Parts: sequence; C-alpha cells; structure tokens
Amino acid sequence: MSTVDILIEGRNFSLLLDRLKKRRVKIYKITEKASFQWVIRVKYRDSEKVFAICQNMWYNKLIKKRGFIGAVDRIKKYFPFVIFSIAFIVLAFLSDAYVLDIDAVGASQADKAKIFALIDEMGVKTPCKESEVDFKAMERTIYQSFDGVDFVTVKKSGNRLIIDLICGKALVKKTEKVKKIVAKYSGVITRIGVYSGTCLKKVGDKVVARETIAEGFYLEGEGENQKRIEVECKGSYDLVCTLNVEVLGEFSSSADVFAVALISSGIDQSAVLNNEVIKTVDGENTIYTVTITYLFTEGF
Repeated sequence: MSTVDILIEGRNFSLLLDRLKKRRVKIYKITEKASFQWVIRVKYRDSEKVFAICQNMWYNKLIKKRGFIGAVDRIKKYFPFVIFSIAFIVLAFLSDAYVLDIDAVGASQADKAKIFALIDEMGVKTPCKESEVDFKAMERTIYQSFDGVDFVTVKKSGNRLIIDLICGKALVKKTEKVKKIVAKYSGVITRIGVYSGTCLKKVGDKVVARETIAEGFYLEGEGENQKRIEVECKGSYDLVCTLNVEVLGEFSSSADVFAVALISSGIDQSAVLNNEVIKTVDGENTIYTVTITYLFTEGF
C-alpha cells in the first residue's frame, strides 16, 4: 500500500479530522510536531482529497512518500533496470498462462454488472493465472446464484475469460431464507423485535458476537402433538456495544484523540453514546486508550 506523510499547519485540527472522515479519508498515523502543526499519514490516492479539504484553511505540504510510490521515486536513477523489469512483467502477463480481462457474452449491461459482482465475491480478480480459476466451479456458482440463467459456460480466449450466457429473463439473485438471527457484535440488548420465528433473548441480556438471538421456527400444538414449524426468521435488534481503540502519538486535546479513534473504528458518530480517553506513557511512547460506547442496530 502506498502512503504519504503530509504536514498540516493551522488551528481547528479536530474540524479537519471531521471533514476528512466525512470524505472517507482513513488516517494511519498522526504526529504532533509543534503547536498547531501535525503530520498525518494517509493513502496516496487520498492525498488529493486532503489538499482540497485543506485549501484556504490549513497550510499543507507533502513531505514524504511511502510504499510503492516512494519506492518508485527512489529507484528512478535505476531507470534502465526498471524498464527491463517492467518489460519482463508485461511479457509474463501477456503470456497465455494469464487472464487479463473478463467479459460476459449474451447478457445485458445490468446483468453483466451482477455477474461481475458475483465473480468478485468469488475472489477472482484480474490479472491472475489461468490455473487459479476453477472454470466448472464458476459455471456452477453463476447458474445456482441467479434465476433467469438457462445456460452458462466459461472459457478462455487468448488472455480473456469469456462467460457465455443464455438468459431467459433479467437475472435475479437467489436469496436463502434466514434461519436465525445472530449478534454481530458483543453487547447488551436494549431492543428486540421478532415477527417471524422465536425470540431466544430478552432486553437486558448480554450476548457475545455470533450468539443466536432468534431462530426461524415456532411450536404448534401441545404435549405429544407439539410440532416444530420451520419459517424464515425476521426481526431486528439494538445492542449497546463497547470498543477499545489504541492511538499512538502526542495530542493537544482529548477531542483530537477521540476523533482519530473514531475514524479508525469506522463507527458513525451519530451512534456514539459515550467515550473515555485514558493516557499512558510507555518509555518514549504515549498511548491513548479510547473506550467508545455505541448503539448498533441490525434488521433481517
């Protein structure tokens, strides 16, 4: 992964962090260099977003490139060697043992998008070796995943993987019935509603991640005549969860530390119920432990 270090100078650093979060810019490291001066590390492809957000409000300067982009800068003086390496790689990819592109024949543009999304879920990404693609498994998965596929075959032509389809109608993704509802995270249930199936937990119960909350069945009759009827499980629940996030570096305020932890956690700020910041010093390192209490909601 290519990252860059960007120098930021100015006030209202927490405002900048909030704007970066809204633009989905992930910050990998923050170092406070001096008063109102920080160095942030972001993905190379996000650097233009940072410069645009900082415009007219914060002084900014690219001070270091890391990863692949940084390596490219460092090896420019070895240009002939780089050209030779690139030529070798290109020749390898152009050989018949590689798949460079995937196409679907006999499908509309909308259906192609669905097919490509399924292939992506299967983990097949170009470029790749032909030996890494299970043609029969791909055919079987496509046929079993969609209503509307009358015929499908997968073959390789040159460096392209061709998915040949005969579709009787627009493709519709088949969905499996939900058999049970499980907690996505550990926490305390504050609300639960099951309108198809049987609820196994109640408000106030503590659950751990992947623990079953409800199952898709109900009991009919009594005694020896009682029967278990299988149904699709439908409902929703709320959990109050706690997450601890460690942040390294020096910060001028707890608000800045929390802002960085929130970006790292991926939790939406509107779901946060409470937060606590504890600072510890380990030798030359300053570590902040941020405890975030938040509300998680999920429905089926």
